[in-house]
Amino acid sequence: MGTGNPTRKPRASMGPAPITLLLLSLAFLTSAASPSSDSDADAISRFQEYLRIDTAQPAPDYAAAVAFLRDQAAAAGLEARTLELVAGKPLLLLRWPGRRPSLPSILLNSHTDVVPSEPHKWDHPPFSAALDEASGRIYARGSQDMKCVGMQYLEAIRRLRSAGFVPDRNIYITFVPDEEIGGHGGVEPFVSSKEFKDMNVGLVLDEGLASPGEEYRVFYAERSPWWLTIKAKGAPGHGAKLYDGSAMETLMKSVEAIRRFRTSQFDLVKSGEKAEGDVVSVNFAYLKAGTPTPTGFVMNLQPSEAEIGLDIRIPPSAHVEALERRLVEEWAPPSRNLTFELAKFKQKMSVLDNFGKPAITTADSTNPWWLLLEEAVKSAGGKLGKPEIFPASTDARYFRQIGLPAFGCWPLTKMALETMNQGQSYEENLDLISPGSQFLPLNRSTESCFGNAAAHSSFRCRLVRRLHSLLLQFCLHLMNSLCKRLPLYRVAAHTHPPLHPLLVTFSRLCVEGPFPAALALLPDLAAAGLRAGPVSLTHLVKLCVRHGTASDGRLIHRYVETHGSLSHGSGGGGLYVANSLVSMYVKFGLLDDALRLFDGMPEKNVVSWTTVVAALANADGRKEEALRFLVAMRRDGVPPNAYTFSCVLGACSTPGVLAAMHAGIVKVGLDSDVFVRSSLIDGYMKLGDLDGGRCVFDEMVTGDLVVWNSIIAGFAQSGDGVEAIELFMRMKDAGFSANQGTLTSVLRACTGMVMLEVGRQVHAHVLKYDKDLILHNALLDMYCKCGSLEDADALFHRMPQRDVISWSTMISGLAQNGRSTEALRVFNLMKSEGVAPNRITMVGVLFACSHAGLVEDGWHYFRSMKKLFGIQPEREHHNCMVDLLGRAGKLEEAVKFIRDMDLDPDCVIWRTLLGGCRMHKNSNLAAYAAREILKLKPDDQGARILLSNTYADLRQWTDAEKSWKAMRDRGIKKEPGRSWIELKKQVHVFIAGDLSHPCSGAIVEELNRLIGRISGLGYVPQTEFVLQDLAVEQKEDLLKYHSEKLAIAFGTMLAMEGKPIRIMKNLRICGDCHAFAKLVSKSEGKTVIIRDPVRFHHFQDGVCSCADYW
Repeated sequence: MGTGNPTRKPRASMGPAPITLLLLSLAFLTSAASPSSDSDADAISRFQEYLRIDTAQPAPDYAAAVAFLRDQAAAAGLEARTLELVAGKPLLLLRWPGRRPSLPSILLNSHTDVVPSEPHKWDHPPFSAALDEASGRIYARGSQDMKCVGMQYLEAIRRLRSAGFVPDRNIYITFVPDEEIGGHGGVEPFVSSKEFKDMNVGLVLDEGLASPGEEYRVFYAERSPWWLTIKAKGAPGHGAKLYDGSAMETLMKSVEAIRRFRTSQFDLVKSGEKAEGDVVSVNFAYLKAGTPTPTGFVMNLQPSEAEIGLDIRIPPSAHVEALERRLVEEWAPPSRNLTFELAKFKQKMSVLDNFGKPAITTADSTNPWWLLLEEAVKSAGGKLGKPEIFPASTDARYFRQIGLPAFGCWPLTKMALETMNQGQSYEENLDLISPGSQFLPLNRSTESCFGNAAAHSSFRCRLVRRLHSLLLQFCLHLMNSLCKRLPLYRVAAHTHPPLHPLLVTFSRLCVEGPFPAALALLPDLAAAGLRAGPVSLTHLVKLCVRHGTASDGRLIHRYVETHGSLSHGSGGGGLYVANSLVSMYVKFGLLDDALRLFDGMPEKNVVSWTTVVAALANADGRKEEALRFLVAMRRDGVPPNAYTFSCVLGACSTPGVLAAMHAGIVKVGLDSDVFVRSSLIDGYMKLGDLDGGRCVFDEMVTGDLVVWNSIIAGFAQSGDGVEAIELFMRMKDAGFSANQGTLTSVLRACTGMVMLEVGRQVHAHVLKYDKDLILHNALLDMYCKCGSLEDADALFHRMPQRDVISWSTMISGLAQNGRSTEALRVFNLMKSEGVAPNRITMVGVLFACSHAGLVEDGWHYFRSMKKLFGIQPEREHHNCMVDLLGRAGKLEEAVKFIRDMDLDPDCVIWRTLLGGCRMHKNSNLAAYAAREILKLKPDDQGARILLSNTYADLRQWTDAEKSWKAMRDRGIKKEPGRSWIELKKQVHVFIAGDLSHPCSGAIVEELNRLIGRISGLGYVPQTEFVLQDLAVEQKEDLLKYHSEKLAIAFGTMLAMEGKPIRIMKNLRICGDCHAFAKLVSKSEGKTVIIRDPVRFHHFQDGVCSCADYW
């Protein structure tokens, strides 16, 4: 297998040539190699012998492989050492001494194990590389790629040494175990060993892939593997029954979510938008479920447990936090009885190196190794392709993890493959047979070519001669180019002196805790003259956020400043320590401290900028500052990423700013990111642009629960509960399972629309989240605000735990439903159980006093808030007191209270007083309150409407007309009364005086029947509630078709026996409708529940829960 002379026709050989290219690219020789005295037949025989050693996982014969390789090394004159860093996992280290051993060395890495196989499925032994004498065909499995590579390294060195060449620096070759199963028994312990540190490695070459084009492929990084196991549990059941939440059903929902994500990533590759190495790949490794029997599985039993295994590959550019969030929220939410195992392996396979930087090798002009390789290939007539991320995982990641430059490269291109195909023919017996005896084209994979070539014994094959000649001449060009300009120093490599025991202890404590012990070591490190590394300090800062205080964080900050760990030249880790400190200050709520540190940072990256932009966007009153920082970030040359945009979209306070931001996101191609998309929807919804949010949702084909949650929450928070619930139904039809976020939003929608039946269905979903306090509180609020106090009380007493929100919700719910005395009793019970009230609790207590006329109790609770509970009265509490005094008719006392307040009264407080004035028909004070409102808010519509209604109540038609005219001149229109009712899961809306409902005829007929019935009970239309100067008959007609009367008539027509009629109203119920509802409840024997914007009215047997005090 001679390397030959470029002027002389070489002898045929395929084995060492490709790897000789790599070796000679960096082996630093000064003249062409002479032919080897060994015969090619001997070289091929050695290849065959090595390939026949079964080193397939899971039971590789490492001992036989190492013994064979040691013999070959001895024959080649190389030094050999066997290291057994993990029991039963021998690693062979060979050295070719150079003339200047002090120079950084080159490491050529290969592995001895090969991927697992299933030999019984092959027509021929997969690892035999055997020649069938009868047919002349060769049978080999191409996956033995790196075994071929290792042997080619040896064969090339054997011939170079026989030609008298001596490298300028030490060349090491490693044959490592367990690469195919993660490298934990091979390279991972090797890079931490003393033997490796003594090698002074400057550059590592590892495996690559053949190029499909004319350029040579080179890999500067790779995707890190996450091996994920998801387990589902559920109740076992008979196979003939339908169960909700069985283990297999639950797991299949996760599989669907994962499959949708996998498809979205694959589509990016197929469209050419991204390379395979740039996306997150997810592949299913196994599915384990069922009840086994000696002959198979039990088919009529649903298993109680099921499990899947996934192989996930993460590129260095991936949004890791987003992926982790997706895992917890979509793929394996604990709420569905799902658990996952990932952390231990993920920590070892980080996308960052030990210094907090992305685990990549620089492939540009800043790396002299890259420049030399690029120039050498160019001088040889070739060209390096665009550096790529290796789609799988190799041992190179461990070298990059410690900061060493490592390239994956395979010098075989489309040109070489085409040359091989030109020489291929059936007669020359160069077919490679796969399982099932199907022909596999030679250009199917580089490994196949070498596996076949290594075993081939025909020296007359013109294919082999042509390829060998091509590669050899290329090697010699590279040799002459590279040997003159090799770097004399170690590039991006890090020395590894033994760590001081104190640093070892400190590093462990920073990761595992306890935090006080780690913090206490900082003075000891300083006293010993030791400097903690950036990785340990970053872990310490994170530990401080979880278990420490702001003072502890400042102590860490002072330490790193004193010892230069924030400087630009602190080993490359200063930036990452600084970023962690900025994040720490933000999480402790010390935004100004974070900004001061940020301003002083000599270097900033996307993480630095995004941290402060997100903090400003979330801070009250600093959203414009967040936008200015985003502009500064762009001017600084740092492009925002998806997380940056997700955060800053919340700072867009006007439609124009949001539209501009949206356009910028589309321009940089981040609009398809699920979290950016979700934030866009939130942004439009919060600005009231429901159509804009819906447009973003509809324009994008989505398979993400995050986006569904955003659009549902947007409509629920904007008051369009019907649309929110319809979207929820669509989401379920699309196969998505609701999580806590979904259910919270749907419960909000049910609350707003008084859709109790839908809320009860949601309750069934909440049962899966037994310990979710937030969901239970939302459910409790829904029952209270739908007027179902029986359900609320039952839930409240069943809750496994209750917090101050639970108690406050129950107190407010009872008060709003007219049960003020019971609300105060629950408040006393809360205090007796040791739960401290908060400001929301006290609002509920004061509301209870206000709506029951308990003036003295209200004064007591208001005056004791600060003294008894440490709660400073805020605007809401003052407003409750004005409402209390106004309802009780103590209007002058209310005015005095407002004037004596420590706070400046706002429109809400004056409007509350105005409402009391109307209730008690005090036009002078009403006019005074209205003027105060209009001073603060000249365009306030509510104040003008209330004032005009007050004049109309008093029959002061001239004053009322003046107010109405002023409203008309300003284009103000009074909001019509609307009521809606839910029947059979549908919402029916009624507007005062509007008879457009499809059942209007029947409704009017039913309304006439009801009026006839209650007239016998003393009902007379109270025309004083008509605020217009009309004839009595006209006033009666207007009263007759108030929206709540239409809704009540519709309810009595269709409501189920024993079920209350529940109605939601947008305006305060008028006195006539109040009297109507009381009498209908008595005549029809039905309970009528009406909720207005302030409270509930429960009408039963002719009595209202408000006791006519509202």
